[in-house]
Amino acid sequence: MPIATRTLRLLGPGSTENVTVRLYRPEVEDGGWICRYAIGWPDVRTTALPAASTRSRR
Repeated sequence: MPIATRTLRLLGPGSTENVTVRLYRPEVEDGGWICRYAIGWPDVRTTALPAASTRSRR
């Protein structure tokens, strides 16, 4: 379940498209934190992790 959802407008030549971005709650994985996200591009949906996870520094 997403913790935040935002709809952005993608302005192109002569058109406007909606792009929905969903952020999911942070999770601990392999000793570090990850935060999954999904981007609903007009033609395809992308679900992924950030390129690099950071470890908690407590």
